[in-house]
Formats: sequence, C-alpha cells, structure tokens
Amino acid sequence: MKKTILVVCRGNTCRSIMFQSVLKKHLGEVEGLLILSAGTTVDNIIKSLILTNKILKKNNLPVIVEDTTSIKEYKNLNPDLLIILDETISEQVIKSKQVIKFNIEDPYSEEELKEEETNLNYIKTLKEIESLIIFHHNLDLFN
Repeated sequence: MKKTILVVCRGNTCRSIMFQSVLKKHLGEVEGLLILSAGTTVDNIIKSLILTNKILKKNNLPVIVEDTTSIKEYKNLNPDLLIILDETISEQVIKSKQVIKFNIEDPYSEEELKEEETNLNYIKTLKEIESLIIFHHNLDLFN
C-alpha cells in the first residue's frame, strides 16, 4: 500500500529537510512509503542548505535534498500525512488526509552569528526533531 508523507516549513532549507531525513532513518526502508519535504516560501538560501546537509552527514543521517522545493510542486499530491513545522503555516496549505502540526524554531538567522553559534542552533533543531520523531514513532503516528 502506497503512503505519502509531506513535511512542510517556510523555506525548505533546514527544518523540513532535517525532519525528512530523521523520519526516513527511523522508519527505515518501507515499501510504498514516500517521504517528501517542501517550503511555503522557498528561500533558496544555499548556505543554510549546505549547513543542514553538513549537520545531517555529521550525525550519520541521510542527505536527501540538494535543492529546495516549493509546496506548489505538490499541489495535486494529497498526502496521507502532512507534517507542518511552523505555527504560521495553515493546515489548509495543501489538501491531505491527516495533519500533524509542530512549532519548531527555525535555526536560520540573518544576523551575523559566529559559525559555532550557528552550528549549535542547527544541532539544537536537529535534536528537537529527533526527540519528536522518536516520541511520536512510539505512539505509532507515522505508520
């Protein structure tokens, strides 16, 4: 049975990509399961995407996304599960069978932060996502 999960945040450079990667790792290879990510206002912030992928690699997580994807590309998808990672995004952003909404702070900052501080923000976000997925996976919400 084919099942689609779509993970959405604003820019599709950090949170949704991290969530997609961690979810794939925790669910493993499930036949017929497609996990995608997208952003509502795709930012195409290359340095953010590069840092996200670097953090994923460092944590032995799959690097899946090399470029950002707009939610508009999935307008006809009708996923089985829509996971929204930002409280400012409406549950009606795309038609879906089920919606789970989290409010995960965006680690990206336009302020000039030291590299170490920026890395810590991304790692903190990744750890928050891992905790959420482990908790909800134990409740069987993603299966």
